[in-house]
Amino acid sequence: MKVIDAKIRVQHECSMCHLSESFPQARMAVWCNGSTDVLHVLTDRQSDLDSILDVVQKKSITEEILREKYSAMTIIRECACDGEYIPGVIQRSGCWSIGPSTYEGGYEVHRLIAPSKNRLRDCVATLRLTGKVEIMSMRSRETDETFKDLGILPVPVLEGLTEKQIEVLISAHESGIFSIPAKAKMDDVAKRLGMSRSTYGEHLRKAVNTLMDNSYPMLKLFALPKER
Repeated sequence: MKVIDAKIRVQHECSMCHLSESFPQARMAVWCNGSTDVLHVLTDRQSDLDSILDVVQKKSITEEILREKYSAMTIIRECACDGEYIPGVIQRSGCWSIGPSTYEGGYEVHRLIAPSKNRLRDCVATLRLTGKVEIMSMRSRETDETFKDLGILPVPVLEGLTEKQIEVLISAHESGIFSIPAKAKMDDVAKRLGMSRSTYGEHLRKAVNTLMDNSYPMLKLFALPKER
């Protein structure tokens, strides 16, 4: 059986849309749990991250559970959804919204599954009663396909890498330095790039450390809690 996998965005009257419009460089996601929601904020500006969290804290009781340089996750002790509840509209139209609700540039963005193109059109028509609606993408797919990319905002993993560090990372991967066992010696790869082994190794360590720092928030979220 085939379904329609679509991504839409809605611009309507709600505090999260207004907040994302004020901070267009930021991306936000809300997992709505009724009385307690989870908000994830991702931005490349530290000042924006601080300002967004300050706005949220002034409106509700919050509990910050994770914070890194460009990312923060906080619990909001009440429902963050106001205005029209878009996932509810989608559901009443016979489609299914795949959480979370994300916010970018003043729009609320949803990935949804529709049983047919006609049902999707009906859903979009209903949503247009709440505000501006755009279909960002749409494709037909089998219902038994695995949806691997659900629910997580992409992390800016390359943020902070220098051109030299990127060059070293690419050369290390292409030459097989990271393979087990290694397919090349670091001395030889460094020599091809006109570097000493120590300089090459320093660039490589710094690059890997930057990748780990940038990926840490998502790694932490994926880490399974240890059983006690």
